[in-house]
Amino acid sequence: MIPRTVIVACIFACLLAGSVFGAITGQISGTVTDSKTGEPLVGVSVAIQGTTMGAKTGAMGKFVINNVPTGDFTLVFSSVGYEKLELTGVHVTADLTTVASQKLTQQVTETGRIVTVTAKIPLVRPDQTTTVQVMQQDQIRSLPIRGFEQAVTLQNSVVRMKLNNCKGRSKNVPEGGRKVSHPGPKIAL
Repeated sequence: MIPRTVIVACIFACLLAGSVFGAITGQISGTVTDSKTGEPLVGVSVAIQGTTMGAKTGAMGKFVINNVPTGDFTLVFSSVGYEKLELTGVHVTADLTTVASQKLTQQVTETGRIVTVTAKIPLVRPDQTTTVQVMQQDQIRSLPIRGFEQAVTLQNSVVRMKLNNCKGRSKNVPEGGRKVSHPGPKIAL
């Protein structure tokens, strides 16, 4: 049988090891607000410089960065439309929360150049499974036609159909009198 002192020593060693290794991180939290209005800022990036750790502020401008190793760090606050702010000397203590609330100042960004982009219709659209032909207004006006029906008949894959009544049954027959089976698009006029 194992002596009672050995069991007590093992339990004490386990408890001591848990307290030593369990409390080696802390956390950083705070609120980010606008310096003029005092309103909380949403979506501000709060990063610990030199690490991959950070957080974004929520709806009330609050952020929390968990599991931060103990030591001194520099926090970088950045957001679109505001000056970037670096807060140095943020000391993180094991098992405690360090509060690092800040106010950001608005910044006007001037680019000084204008970028002009012209939209183009691609020749082949990968999401389109059928043929589509588009006629612009100036193209239609320059054609010697009367009405949109004639403009449609000038397009590829369009067959003009007459509805003939043959012995009580209606059949689709093209203008020449022959029946045409056409796999192309169907257009109703």
